[in-house]
Amino acid sequence: MTSDSAEMQAGRTRDPDLTARILDETARQLGERGYSALRIEHIASAIGSGKTAIYRRWPGKPELVAALLASRQQTGSVPDTGSVVDDLVEHAWQNVQNQTFSGTDAETSRIRSAMVQPEVYELYSTDFLDKRRRIGIEILEKGVRRSELPEDTDMQLVLQLLAGLVLYRTTLGQEATTRDQLQRVVAALVESPPRRAAG
Repeated sequence: MTSDSAEMQAGRTRDPDLTARILDETARQLGERGYSALRIEHIASAIGSGKTAIYRRWPGKPELVAALLASRQQTGSVPDTGSVVDDLVEHAWQNVQNQTFSGTDAETSRIRSAMVQPEVYELYSTDFLDKRRRIGIEILEKGVRRSELPEDTDMQLVLQLLAGLVLYRTTLGQEATTRDQLQRVVAALVESPPRRAAG
């Protein structure tokens, strides 16, 4: 048995919160150093664990960072206010909360930069963003069934517009997004939604 394996097994016995400690240290080092400088061995060393403890949970750095991002954000649930506008506002507000990271501006910027690394984004999209999209689609489909939206509403574009607004304001604009702003934007989108192209 390697020393890493021995440390990992001992760590599982003595420390049931090892996964949480790995993720917390990953967040700290990611915010401090950025994605390119993040090293599994540095994380393991900082928490007093062997590398195997990390590799048995995640095959590599992209998987670890994608898991970290998903662990710090909430998928949310399908709201049911009876109004597609109010439901979409709730959905978009979850985007706002998910884009709010603790730490300095520089640390937050490094964490957000990790999200768009191709190898991380592919995993993060499959594990988290796809679930968020499905919730959004369900909200819009309910709106269609209640005749609040036309059947040919371009649902993907509506969701992308809302997500893009929040992402732009929190990253490039570095502006807080309020519920009132979301309410006005969503109301305008529902009043005149983008439509799917014919054919």
